[in-house]
Amino acid sequence: MLQEFEGVLRRLVGLRTPAKLALSVSGGVDSMALAGLASQWSKTRDVRLYGYIIDHHVRDGSSAEASLVADRLAGLGIEPKILDLHANLVEPSVMEKYARDGRRNLLQRECVKNGIHHILHGHTLDDQVELFIMRFLMRSTTYGLAGMHPESFLSIRTPPDQYPIKLLKPLLTFRKKQLEEYCLDQNIQWIEDPSNRDVTLTKRNAIRAFLASPDIPTAFSSDNLIPFIAKLQKLRETTLTQAKLAYLQLRNSGDLYYKQGAFTLKPVKVYDALPPDVKEQLTLLILSLVSPLSVEQLFYRRQAIHNYVKLPMDRKWTLLDVAIFPMDGHLIFKRGRPRAQKSLEYTVHKATKDWSEWKLIDNRFWIRWKLPATHEKSECNINSRLLYSTANTKTTLSKIFGSDIKPSYERQTHPLFMFDDPEDPYTLRSDLIIGYPTLGYCRGLNMEWQPVEIVL
Repeated sequence: MLQEFEGVLRRLVGLRTPAKLALSVSGGVDSMALAGLASQWSKTRDVRLYGYIIDHHVRDGSSAEASLVADRLAGLGIEPKILDLHANLVEPSVMEKYARDGRRNLLQRECVKNGIHHILHGHTLDDQVELFIMRFLMRSTTYGLAGMHPESFLSIRTPPDQYPIKLLKPLLTFRKKQLEEYCLDQNIQWIEDPSNRDVTLTKRNAIRAFLASPDIPTAFSSDNLIPFIAKLQKLRETTLTQAKLAYLQLRNSGDLYYKQGAFTLKPVKVYDALPPDVKEQLTLLILSLVSPLSVEQLFYRRQAIHNYVKLPMDRKWTLLDVAIFPMDGHLIFKRGRPRAQKSLEYTVHKATKDWSEWKLIDNRFWIRWKLPATHEKSECNINSRLLYSTANTKTTLSKIFGSDIKPSYERQTHPLFMFDDPEDPYTLRSDLIIGYPTLGYCRGLNMEWQPVEIVL
């Protein structure tokens, strides 16, 4: 088992073994088996292992359990740290999402703090089966039904002062039963979380109980679903490879180019000639670059793209906030302008004399703020405005930049960050403008990207 684990991890981290690796450990059998295997693997390599334990504070005694897990990790030669996430303070209906997002944010910060670039999660082949059922019930596409990738990123919304952390899942080829046998053989103890058996708590718990039922239909048994999922994964990887190749060919030939916040594809017939599944993945790739997505948006956007690529490219189409439309034989992918009632967005910040954390505005601009050292107060609340388009934008911008600027579509999708002037809230003033950032925050592909730092 260790040999198979080493082979998988070698493929995931590459030829150069990282000096540091983090593990996300719950204390259950999956994560403790991961800890044991990683510990054995590291003994022949100069690798420092960190074990991060999230205490959700949902159950009585969770803090004591976290301390117990920390002691067990230390016994395996792994440096443990407990991270607190108070999921008990949110409504049960949103607790699963809150806990997932909160875990990722905590782990992201901790990895950056310690100079770690890779983190291991203990997802198994049984988790893939559960995910297949969940996504099947959600009417997911082939891409979603194929399940988790062994390699992804901890977060797709990485602030400018951080870097993307690679999320590796080296146990996706292992069954839970194998991991239990490994832990018993290695005398590694684990904790059984009783909340995992509560079918009323989460959808995943209900599906887990369904899969364990002796009355489950044969077609939905894990033994039948596993080879089917493997075929879907192979199909997905082939399609992704073809889509990436098509993207690179179009970029290198100049038939797909980025300018002023939009991708232009010429001619449309090149796009139409692609197989539907490849066109679907290529479209998603372009949309992700025009408008970086949250994990929640991905599912709904994939569904929309799945329907969109079957239609003729002769009319305007909007997928969430990206407009796709033909123009002079070309196909344009452009971030859509906000609705009129959303052209002004107010955000209240607490400002101190230290930099705040980065905040993502409108899913495309990172912004942070602080008070100057000479400010009379140590902290205060201020308002800033995210202003997209008003009648006097042209006049104000011309005054600021010293030229006649047309309030074009491009200008209307580039917001201005401003102080909120309570005396005249709907007038742009040059002394109130605190940032005029470029579109997008996606790194790479020579796309414009500029965070905004504000000293009040």
